[in-house]
Amino acid sequence: MKKILISVLTLFTLVFASSCSKDNPTPKNSPTINCKTIGISTAQGNFTRGISFDVHVPNQVENLIVTFPTLAGHENIVNLALPPQDQEEFEAHDILLSGKVYLDVKGAKYVNVEVPMEYLNNLKPGGYQVILQVEDNQHAAAKHTVDLAISSNLN
Repeated sequence: MKKILISVLTLFTLVFASSCSKDNPTPKNSPTINCKTIGISTAQGNFTRGISFDVHVPNQVENLIVTFPTLAGHENIVNLALPPQDQEEFEAHDILLSGKVYLDVKGAKYVNVEVPMEYLNNLKPGGYQVILQVEDNQHAAAKHTVDLAISSNLN
């Protein structure tokens, strides 16, 4: 009886663990963020390209939130799908949307967000994250994070 109970519990544990370990497939109507970069480690001023995010939303963009470092070394969080509320947000829109405005983002199915190489080369040494989160009008969401490690340029 004890062996049967142990066998049943072992089988149950294996079946349960197997079912929990399967990846949940992403629904085909969920937003996706394509970015070839997940991390960069370089000396200050040595970026050779910017960080580009291609956002695809089968429905429509409701919120597009970007967290990125300021040149002063602080964190800036801005929703690119809403009008800028102050000068800092206006500058963030200008930097990240390459001449486009929030009206080009809200309701769109495709958006390109780029942190330009020139901007990255002006960041102070330190550890930073660039995080992009998108939510569509059906509340489906996606997120991508890029880690930056910038060291002093000791020339």
